[in-house]
Formats: sequence, C-alpha cells, structure tokens
Amino acid sequence: MNGQQITKNSFQIRLTGYVFIILLTCILNVDAQEITAKGILTDENAIPLPWVNIGIKKKNIGSMSKANGKFELQIPSTNFQDTLLFSYVGYHDQAIPISAFQTGKENKIILKKSIHQLQEVVITNRKKKIRKLGTTGYTPMVWVSISFKNKNDFAEQAQLIKISEPTRLLEVRAKVAGNKKKTDSVNYRLNIYAVKDGLPGPRILEKNLIKSFSMAEREISFDLNRESIFTDKDCIVSFEYIPKGNTEHINILSFRASLTGKGGYSRKASIGDWTPMNAGSGSIYAIVEQ
Repeated sequence: MNGQQITKNSFQIRLTGYVFIILLTCILNVDAQEITAKGILTDENAIPLPWVNIGIKKKNIGSMSKANGKFELQIPSTNFQDTLLFSYVGYHDQAIPISAFQTGKENKIILKKSIHQLQEVVITNRKKKIRKLGTTGYTPMVWVSISFKNKNDFAEQAQLIKISEPTRLLEVRAKVAGNKKKTDSVNYRLNIYAVKDGLPGPRILEKNLIKSFSMAEREISFDLNRESIFTDKDCIVSFEYIPKGNTEHINILSFRASLTGKGGYSRKASIGDWTPMNAGSGSIYAIVEQ
C-alpha cells in the first residue's frame, strides 16, 4: 500500500514537472515573439520618402525605408513600450509609440519639412587657404571593416573634423578598399553632424546627398562646393551605407585606417548608438577653405 502511494506521488511529481516545463516553454515563446511595424513614409504631398532612418534610440534596433518609401521592421515584444523614431534629412523627426502599430497592417506616416536656419559665420577679407582636415593618411594593411549578415544591414563610418576658425567645407573624401574584380556598386549618403557630448549630434547638413560608387574605387568623395556649408565649430562627417534593398548582397565594406588617427566613430544600427574608435580612425577627411 505504501509502495503504491509512493509510486503515485512520484508520478504526480513527474507530471507536475512536465506541465511546468511546457508552461515555461510557452512563456519563453511568447517573450520571443516579434512585432512587425510596417508602412509607407511620405511627405505632405503624398510623395514617398526613400532611405528614411527608422529606429529605437539607445536600443540599436533600426532599419531604413526602401526606395518606394515602404518599411518593415521586426521588433522584439520586450520593446513593445518603446517609441519608434523616424528621422529624415530636411524633415522634422517623428516619434510613434510601437504599441500604435498593428502587426500585418500597413501604416501611412507623413513627415513634415523643416526650416533649417544655417549658422551665421563671420567671414574676413583675408586671403583664403585650402586645407585638409581629418585623417588624410593610412597605415598599410590596416582597415576599418564592417561586415553584413543580410542585404538590409546598416553601417555608418564617421570622422571628427576639428575647426579653429571660420571654415567653408568644399569636399569630403574617404579612402576605401578598392577591388578591381568587383563590378557592382555601393551607395553612400553623406551626413554632417554637430558635436554633442563628444559624439555625433544633430545634423547640420539638411540635404539628402546620396551617391553611387564602384566597388573598384579606392577613394570616394562628395563635392560640397554648391552647398555653401560654413562653420566655425568642430563637426563630424560620415559615410552612411544605403542598402539597395534588392537581391544584391555586400558581405563587407572596408575603409582604410590610420593607427595614429583620432576622432573616428561608427555605428551598425539606424538611429543606433555611436561607438568611438579607441585606437586609430578611418581615413576620412574634409577639404576646406579657411
């Protein structure tokens, strides 16, 4: 009798353990679920906005809208109470609670144009000089490399430009890997940021400058002569990789780098955290008039 009771109790304990495991598995599966935020971004005239930065600040979760303005972002359910930020050059940022998105439903989001006041800079009549500021050289066989797992991955490489007097930015250049065997191209957007707390801060270039470069090129550049960009404060210039969003897939991007350079930054998520380079910097510099 006692033996039967013990066996019965053991069975109940085992059964209870199995039920607990099943319930725990269900809970973990629920926690692992994702929310799909999707929709289309347009301006006030219903014109689609391509390559809008989308993400959750301080969480390194982000994406971009495609060429047709559409976007789709998988968000862990643990971030359900966070806010999704939409940021686009020349437009006001817009923040929308993730809880407002319904999985599977396409949302239409309208961004409004911003009026950007350019900084006033006092220009003297003295003779101007052309200078190169930033990291102009590189150390042989040293690279800043960014790898990609899929075709929609993001990357941005930046460089501090130290300025001590009224300056006009004429051009921004970067030395890259260059591979003559590569026949495809890569798109970059040039961004210029103010410095805030030692990191890239608000944009000071409110113009969408995007350019396509051959993967065979060893130096890429953006001409700013038509932009009339003047500043008398330090700034940060960056090359932001723009995914093409099609079947093409780039495995890695490489910038030449200098071990003695300073002021390099990078990030791998749209609207993500910037990471300062502890040693050296990518070979990125600006040609300026002072």
